[in-house]
Amino acid sequence: MLAGFGAGCTSSETQNSPTVEKAKQDAREAADKAAAEAREAKAAISRRIDQLDAKADELAEKSKKAGAKAKARMEKEGRELKEEAKRLRDKMSTWDDKADSAWRATKREVEEGLDKTEAALKKMVD
Repeated sequence: MLAGFGAGCTSSETQNSPTVEKAKQDAREAADKAAAEAREAKAAISRRIDQLDAKADELAEKSKKAGAKAKARMEKEGRELKEEAKRLRDKMSTWDDKADSAWRATKREVEEGLDKTEAALKKMVD
């Protein structure tokens, strides 16, 4: 009787095997797709942060030609921009540790912070 039970389990496992393998394959493909999307998003945001750093450097350069009061304000803004860029880079570096939905939330937060900082920079330069 035990042999019959064991044989029944084996045939059941064989029937489920293609389904299980398909599910595993689908999960691997979804994980690969999410990882690729995360890499692309990181690269895009990294470029934006690099641009923010460059703008902060431009601001520092312009501050050299400004009057004392304007120079102090521009230098302060430049430092704050650099600090914000560093904070955003640090936050972005945590994506690798997060599940799909969590890195997307972090991506959204980083993008919002970057949008806010870029708007502040644009307002200050204009």
